Amino acid sequence: MDLRELKKYIRRAEFNRTEPQILIELIKKAIERGNILGSELKKIRHEANKLSKILLKENIIEEIKVNNLDYFLKSFYVGIDGSNRIVRIREGEYCSMVSAVIAKFPRGLKGKVEVKFGDIELLKITDPTGENVKRKTEILMLEYETKALIHFVRRELMPSNRCYILLDGPIVDPPRPVKDTEYVRRRVKAIIEGINKGALVSGYVKRIQGNLFKKYVEKVLNNPLPSSFISDRDLILSTMLILNSTSEDNTIFYTTPKELPIQGNDPLSSAYKQYKDHNVHIYYSYSMLGPDRAPFRISLAFKDEPSNSMLKSTFREALKAIVAITPPGIKYPLPILVAHDKARIRKGAAEVIVFEIMTRAIVPDGDPILTRLKYLLWS
Repeated sequence: MDLRELKKYIRRAEFNRTEPQILIELIKKAIERGNILGSELKKIRHEANKLSKILLKENIIEEIKVNNLDYFLKSFYVGIDGSNRIVRIREGEYCSMVSAVIAKFPRGLKGKVEVKFGDIELLKITDPTGENVKRKTEILMLEYETKALIHFVRRELMPSNRCYILLDGPIVDPPRPVKDTEYVRRRVKAIIEGINKGALVSGYVKRIQGNLFKKYVEKVLNNPLPSSFISDRDLILSTMLILNSTSEDNTIFYTTPKELPIQGNDPLSSAYKQYKDHNVHIYYSYSMLGPDRAPFRISLAFKDEPSNSMLKSTFREALKAIVAITPPGIKYPLPILVAHDKARIRKGAAEVIVFEIMTRAIVPDGDPILTRLKYLLWS
């Protein structure tokens, strides 16, 4: 039995253990909700069909031919990602595990993959309320990701060697004000050094959130969008699905690149301002590689303000590189996929490690109080 079948079995077992009267009522409401959802999907398709034509006409969405990818198939790619896992030791005390990985494809799809493990850490975090442990762990993970980027750029990236660096997540990460200005300085310095050596530094965001693009479209069209489009993901997914389904082969669509906002008091603007103060300019675009692929956001770093022609040509280059390193049937670019998989600290493994910590807490034989205290504190 593979993992998918096991999860399906567990779900069915949990379903069978639920009280029949609760299940009957929930199933009735689920059927009602399913009928409503069907109507909503038809409405989204109708609105997306109209809107996709408008977005193309207004040059908010552009198209690009992605044939003749021989150069990109054998180019140098690097994926960088970090992972973290938190396990409660006892109330108010947590074990945080963090890792970072560099996945190198020196000859693209034409050669072997090289995986280098960065910093790996296990530490105890005391947080009586449990409100800050996740944030502290995420910040440490970002530190390790940045250290991995610094290591690659300084020690392994050769000057004048075109390299496509894909960070798993946004370049401005986290999208909130970072109080540690030293962290931003180190990250910016690594990005600039990479650009100076010929690298194209990008951030690949798998899960699109927020309304950044939706607000931009409403501003350009001077009209609110239909309520069917709740978020950027709804808007990008539905319009590009329509376009991809009716386009020629080897054609993909992407939104015209825009600079991250710095005007405003929102967390993203405040965070990006710190990068721009160091002369790093970040532009982003949304795309979708085909009707059977998930939409994504790609952001690129420039050390100076790019011209319109440079902006367009660089994003087109980046998109061709992503198409080349994302084989058919693969959901994400291989450097992102490999780095994510190798860095991942799985829940079960983390729990086994914490159990090992607890079992090694030796108490004197015959001391019933300590034995009971150990059991109650960590149960």
